[in-house]
Parts: sequence; structure tokens; C-alpha cells
Amino acid sequence: MTIFEEENKNIVHIDDHVLCGFISDQPCIKCDEKLVYSEQYDAFFCPKDNIWHEGKCNDSTCEFCTKRPEKPITEEHGSK
Repeated sequence: MTIFEEENKNIVHIDDHVLCGFISDQPCIKCDEKLVYSEQYDAFFCPKDNIWHEGKCNDSTCEFCTKRPEKPITEEHGSK
């Protein structure tokens, strides 16, 4: 798995997927991979395990949580 952040652009590349966010210094509690922050969904996730590290909020009108997919890395992120 290749993960890198474009310098000063808040763009993260995870293999063939591209998203807005940044790579955190915070490690995943499951695998120790660095977490990635998704600006689109305002949440951290592990790119290796493809799991969110935060639950959705209880606000039914939340612009982030209501649209958040089950898995962080989806086909929606497209290819390079």
C-alpha cells in the first residue's frame, strides 16, 4: 500500500485513490498504521484496515455523517 500527502495541498493518495485530507501522526489502535483525516467526512480512518476510527454523530442533519459511506476508501475517490 502506497500512502502519501501532497505537500501544502491537503491531498492524500492511497494507492489509486485520491482524497482531501491529511496523514495524522496518530496510529491505528488495530494495526499501528498512521490514520488519515477525511475532510469530506470530517473523520479519521485507517487506510490499511479501511475502517473509520470515529462513529457517526446523532445529528440527522449532519452534512458529514449522513453522507458517510460504510468504508472510508470507496470507488468514489477515483483513480489518479
